Amino acid sequence: MSEVETQYVKRGYWNNIEHGSILGGVITTDVRTGSVTIALLAILVTIATAHLWNLVVFVLHMLRADGRPADGLFQQQQALLRTAAAPTSMLADWVKLWWIWRKRTTKALARSVLIFILTSLFAAATIVAGVFSSYVVDTSNLHVLVDSPACGPLRPNDGNTFSANNLAFLDYNGKLQALSVPYAQECYQEGTSLPARCHIFVQPNIPLVPERHDCPFADTICKPFDKPGVTVDSGLVDANDIFGWNLQAHQRLKYRRKTTCGVLKTQEYQTVFEAKDYPFNTRPLLPGEQNLAAHYGLRRSTGEWANLTMAQSLVLANVTRGYTVNTVMRWGAPERDISSIFDPIPELATENADLTLIMVTLNQVRYSAPVEDPFFSAHKPFNWIASTTDNMTVYFSDWPNAMLGCKQKHQLCHARKGEEDFCTDLSFLPDAVNSTSFPNASELQIAGLQLILDASSSSTSYDAALKGLNATAKFASNNGFVTKDFPADQWVTEVVGWEKYIWATFQAYIADYAMGFSARVPALKEYIQTNLTKGEKELCGIQRMVKPSGVMNISVVGLAIVVALAAFFTLFDLIVLKFIIFLGRSRKALAPRIDRWIQYGVFQLQRRVYEANEEGIWVRQDTEVPATIDGQPLCELSVETPRHCCTHTCTKKNGDVVIPRVGIKRGITVMSDATTVYDQTDNEASSKSSSIKKGTMYPAGK
Repeated sequence: MSEVETQYVKRGYWNNIEHGSILGGVITTDVRTGSVTIALLAILVTIATAHLWNLVVFVLHMLRADGRPADGLFQQQQALLRTAAAPTSMLADWVKLWWIWRKRTTKALARSVLIFILTSLFAAATIVAGVFSSYVVDTSNLHVLVDSPACGPLRPNDGNTFSANNLAFLDYNGKLQALSVPYAQECYQEGTSLPARCHIFVQPNIPLVPERHDCPFADTICKPFDKPGVTVDSGLVDANDIFGWNLQAHQRLKYRRKTTCGVLKTQEYQTVFEAKDYPFNTRPLLPGEQNLAAHYGLRRSTGEWANLTMAQSLVLANVTRGYTVNTVMRWGAPERDISSIFDPIPELATENADLTLIMVTLNQVRYSAPVEDPFFSAHKPFNWIASTTDNMTVYFSDWPNAMLGCKQKHQLCHARKGEEDFCTDLSFLPDAVNSTSFPNASELQIAGLQLILDASSSSTSYDAALKGLNATAKFASNNGFVTKDFPADQWVTEVVGWEKYIWATFQAYIADYAMGFSARVPALKEYIQTNLTKGEKELCGIQRMVKPSGVMNISVVGLAIVVALAAFFTLFDLIVLKFIIFLGRSRKALAPRIDRWIQYGVFQLQRRVYEANEEGIWVRQDTEVPATIDGQPLCELSVETPRHCCTHTCTKKNGDVVIPRVGIKRGITVMSDATTVYDQTDNEASSKSSSIKKGTMYPAGK
């Protein structure tokens, strides 16, 4: 099978029912947009965790700020908390504090371990959050919704006809078989490890387990061995699973296919006749050529040769190195009977089922050992002499052919609101689905059931057997020589293999409906119905498939959660937290702790250093950001002994003029030594004694 092409992938919002109405919301977009979204999500997560950490640090500081005297370790820890450094930075500084104070105070480690753990956990949580935020955007093996303008059923339009002999239809069947055969062999296997090519459908396969039993027909027609019958029953399969549909609960559909086969007697129901007497030859006959006739029912449209259900050329059987298959079918539905090929004998009489007869001509297939399989039975020894020095004993089949009779039954179900599902009887495949046979079904359900019916009609046991046998894989080469061990139940493997092929074609056929059959065979475009019913249009919009790459899916819920949390933590930290500080100052319980939070701020600590140096006249001492009056210049803080510096326009001893980086208000300038005053409105400076005391505090706003 091939993956759905990018051009047929629906872009934008849709809801994946499999994940629920809330979690299933996704936005399918191109790779570029998805990559940008991943980057934005990473930024949002970083912003959110940063502001959340600020809130955590604020709470920690408030809980510890009880106002009691404490040692230097505690006070430095409070100062570090007040900086609200990033978790990793705070962890590093916290370790430094512990290391410096470990021998200078008591229980330094015990008083530090909580923040060690908290910062480490928060840093790890930040990494995890960043990683998980990337899962908001799926980048591979995505469930996508198919959207194609060519969607629709294969129906004859006005002015043309449509039949099995149509070349476009035959071309499509050939391509469908070429895709389905390897898919069935590789993907319908037990176990969870399947090749990558199997993951193009929402569910790669369904379990098909054979069950052995007695003859499903009259005992007299089955070969006499233990349990000559086998059944492969799919059980009721949800169309949302196996076909990848996106139907809501009240619109769900289910389908069941049950195939029962039995190994039939051959010699008792077959005769030899002269090929020249048979009027339906398709090639020139060889002298003395004989055919083997199988008598399992009356073949239609053959006149006096009606008793010949199938025939095999014995000449070809002696020169063909490999298996060949021939089939005939009888439909059970009266409306389909016109397409039946034969009418079975009483021993094969079947009620409420479709019947298929499969003849496998065993021909000149050679085996290196006797074959005990009752269908491929081979016990005729032959001394094969390839040269004077090369000979061996090989074994040929006991009879030129083997016969298998198979009955197929089908069951269709649809959900109903407030009621149990409606199901048909397990019976033959109906001819059509309509509101009469399914009175409570919605238009969408009618369209879906009809599509399942179309898929079942186009791929039957009749078609599956013709695609070949799994036993051919045991040939040593193309010469029809089986050297590998041949199991005694290979015939069961063949029946199961045909069913796997049928289900694989179901999946491909139904997916092709959504993409458009013309996407596979352009010549089918004129046979695709364009005047779709409401249900058929809805059916075009429910096909899910798996897209390995080329697009991205953004989870709407995940995106909303990340954006909401980022916005919440950011706004709470920037706005709400300020409101709490403002409100808390009016409450006796919170006011002292909030004041301590403010005073441990880096700007307030800086103010205290300048005041200790007797620099600046400060206002707004009880707010987060203090300020000096009139933009007074301040000295650069230094580890040296506090000293005065030039904070105004002045002249050094060497005559150089010093101008402060930040200008001050024009007028009287007070030097830091409070002895020299310059009036910058004049060109000449005059020395006067300052009447303004250094460090004098003024009310806020002055």
